Amino acid sequence: MPPSLRVKCGVWRRNAERGAEAQAAARARLTAAHDQFMAEGDPAKNSAAGEDLIRTIFGRAAIAEDCWLVTLSSRSPPRRRWW
Repeated sequence: MPPSLRVKCGVWRRNAERGAEAQAAARARLTAAHDQFMAEGDPAKNSAAGEDLIRTIFGRAAIAEDCWLVTLSSRSPPRRRWW
């Protein structure tokens, strides 16, 4: 086997090992988030655990933050317009 092909095979093997490790870590995070969601009894904590589970499945940007709703609810009601 030529040296360049030997190097490429080594790189592919390392990348495959990293992929398998990443997949195992993702599965462990998913299992932990699911177990936490199923074990939680308090509704408020269960909601937070559910959000964590959704973020684990779909990614960190899966749930939009509701900061603009908090801002709107803390302000006074809108004034009437003249038109």
